[in-house]
Amino acid sequence: MEVLIVCTIFSMLSALLWFALRNVSDLWRQSDSKDDAVRELIRARTALTRDLRNASSVHFATAKVGPNLTGFDGDAVTFLSSDSGASSSEWNLTSDGRAALPAQITYYLVVPNPAGEVAAGPPDSHGYEQQDPYKWLVRRVDPGGTALNPAWNSWLVRPTSPNPGPNQSVLSTRLLGFRVLHDGPMWMLELSAVAIKDARHRGSLGATPLRDTPYTLIDRFSVRSQNI
Repeated sequence: MEVLIVCTIFSMLSALLWFALRNVSDLWRQSDSKDDAVRELIRARTALTRDLRNASSVHFATAKVGPNLTGFDGDAVTFLSSDSGASSSEWNLTSDGRAALPAQITYYLVVPNPAGEVAAGPPDSHGYEQQDPYKWLVRRVDPGGTALNPAWNSWLVRPTSPNPGPNQSVLSTRLLGFRVLHDGPMWMLELSAVAIKDARHRGSLGATPLRDTPYTLIDRFSVRSQNI
């Protein structure tokens, strides 16, 4: 009888320990997965904020990208900038003290070629694909001038490598969405990223739209263009 009692107590303690370890493991995975998504958002937001502060408040344009899957990949924005792309955020000035606009900077969200491992899902009510969390945010720098290059829509191509060219860089390879909610000079932007490891563990990755799930982090922020 004593042996049976000891075995029962040991079994109960083992079950409690197993549940505790499973809960700790789930919390660790969720935290690690969310940290990955936060890093993607911070990297993209930092670059966008810096560039848009140096952007012209009148020379800009926006567009939708794609669709390359079942809906629009995301948005694109282009603007003339006083920043030529160097690490300094100082404005370039003409001899009479006016801000010069030596660069045209373009951001766009796009599905790479080939697409990622997740099958595309149905578009949302605004026509954007909302199931592939492996979209790329591309930053492109071209010569500026007195007006936007009218052919800038032709630049919104699907890159095949994270190093697409000398005037382009891929800031993130794991975003779900990039939206321009309000254009300049007071910009309102929205970025979204998915806690991919957690979504995969729960069986939601590639199976359900991710826009409104607990695994998706949405960063909505405003930036004012300080240039003319």
